[in-house]
Amino acid sequence: MTPQETIATIQPGDWVKLRKKSASAPHTKRGDTFRVDMVHPVDGSLRIWNPTTKEWGFLYPDEVKLIPAPDDSVSPEPDTESNPPVDSVSPEPDTESNPPVDSVSRAISRYRPKGTARGGEYFRFSYRSGKKMKHVHIPGGNTDSTLANARCEEIREALAAGMSPAEIVKMIR
Repeated sequence: MTPQETIATIQPGDWVKLRKKSASAPHTKRGDTFRVDMVHPVDGSLRIWNPTTKEWGFLYPDEVKLIPAPDDSVSPEPDTESNPPVDSVSPEPDTESNPPVDSVSRAISRYRPKGTARGGEYFRFSYRSGKKMKHVHIPGGNTDSTLANARCEEIREALAAGMSPAEIVKMIR
């Protein structure tokens, strides 16, 4: 079957199998199967949803062969309602696995000092002063230290109680 014949026969909703690794769709390999979402009317490229990268990808007719729809018990059809709209570049973030971050949990972060400092991660309190973002090291050792973790919990409780950043900086120092 020539590429022109393949273009004419592949329709949205059809299933295709990769004949070879595609340069146009990252993280795909020979033998992967995809459901065609759309066929470009001019060049015949096939838009597919890549579950590995969670992004839309494009395949070309000479890279694929048409296959029958897979059995639902083996490989479920992708949920098109959860896929992003046509004009979107990337899917919406999953809010269940990435809960919204509140200001209390963002105020205390881990960091790695640069230069001649010892290795490891340490805690710091971050706050905004005017237009500048300021950071204050939380003493007590690295993130494995029970003292540093206890001090972090004290600061989180103070933040939750509504203490101002200036008061918290005084408490730290």
